[in-house]
Amino acid sequence: MNAPGWSVLNTYATGFEADFVMARLEAEGIPAVRDNHESTALFGLGFQGATRSGYTVMVPTEVLGEAVALLESVPDDDPSDLPDDELTP
Repeated sequence: MNAPGWSVLNTYATGFEADFVMARLEAEGIPAVRDNHESTALFGLGFQGATRSGYTVMVPTEVLGEAVALLESVPDDDPSDLPDDELTP
């Protein structure tokens, strides 16, 4: 997909990963689209698994840096990074 004004953010192996990233971006007000490549060829429109060429997520060029920074800021799953009050059930 080559759309004027849009830049490739990343390509993900599965539709689920691409949708997860898009939801994170859109929650912060950053529009995103994905290119499904050949995902409908064998399994149909609802297929979310891995494909040969993956799923490319694109964002508007003017917010590409913001989108990259947002995704890099997502904390890992290490609970030792959380404040003590967030560790209690």
